[in-house]
Amino acid sequence: MRNPHPYCEEFTIEEYQRGEAQSQFSFVIPVFNKEKTILDILQNLISVSSDNSEYILINDGSQDDSYKIISRWASTCGRNVIIVNCRVPFFETGCDNIGFSLSTGKYICEFQSDLIITDKTFFKRAEVAFENFKFSSLSGRCGHSWKEILNKRKKLFYKLKFYSH
Repeated sequence: MRNPHPYCEEFTIEEYQRGEAQSQFSFVIPVFNKEKTILDILQNLISVSSDNSEYILINDGSQDDSYKIISRWASTCGRNVIIVNCRVPFFETGCDNIGFSLSTGKYICEFQSDLIITDKTFFKRAEVAFENFKFSSLSGRCGHSWKEILNKRKKLFYKLKFYSH
């Protein structure tokens, strides 16, 4: 396994493998001081996702028992789980980058550790969106597409090319 990011030196990686082939979905979940709610969030995610999912939990320097709780959950949930335990916070975007680099799923979804999904068809619909709109990743609140990003860049370049120093 490659290191998640060259600047991330203060972390450990634990893997809990079920031994299945590549996952359909990789869920990247940054966790910071969520000891009271993280189990509910993880149980909710399991209840609406397929068995063929991978969970990448990044404990982002939590000062509470979040790490102990997710470690215990990972060892008993029967899913493919990777826990990255950061001793110093990398914050949400840094955590996302770590999780994305470790993911092996066909589709990558980043979820904030306070998101509850009530729609049982969410991931079936997400799979269609990935295929039809060529999303590169999905977060709990929006989809991201490299095509969209490139189009925005072209529009910005077009607007700026008329300005000179």
